[in-house]
Amino acid sequence: MSNDMKLNKDKIRKLRAIKCWSQEELATASGLNVRTIQRLEKNGTAS
Repeated sequence: MSNDMKLNKDKIRKLRAIKCWSQEELATASGLNVRTIQRLEKNGTAS
């Protein structure tokens, strides 16, 4: 069984764009690593 979480990558990108946030800013605001944000926006998955 996988621990990956499936998210809507297009919605994440759209909401980030609405806020005019960089991936780095979203990472800071969410407490996630920038690499995690990049994976979310590319694949829609995070573990």
